[in-house]
Amino acid sequence: LKTYMKFIAGKKAARRGDKEPSVPREVAIVVVLGVAYMLCMYVFHCTWVTSEAYSSPSIVLSAKQGDGSRAIFDDFREAYYWIRYNTPQDAKIMSWWDYG
Repeated sequence: LKTYMKFIAGKKAARRGDKEPSVPREVAIVVVLGVAYMLCMYVFHCTWVTSEAYSSPSIVLSAKQGDGSRAIFDDFREAYYWIRYNTPQDAKIMSWWDYG
């Protein structure tokens, strides 16, 4: 342990002689401010995307396919029609809503 501590103390002594940092302070400040700005913009972007996604809930969903065409997902309405025409009027329906 003493040998290791002497090695660390020697490195600290060598560092004290270096007065000039490897990166100028102004450059470090600009980089830190740039990263902080990007993080703030990411938060605003995520908030906007979430508000767009949840602002108009619908049972009919649509998405763009890889070729640019639209895909319509009408599964909920199809299931409701199936239930209407294939179950008795007083039927009880049990379902599981998976939030994930």
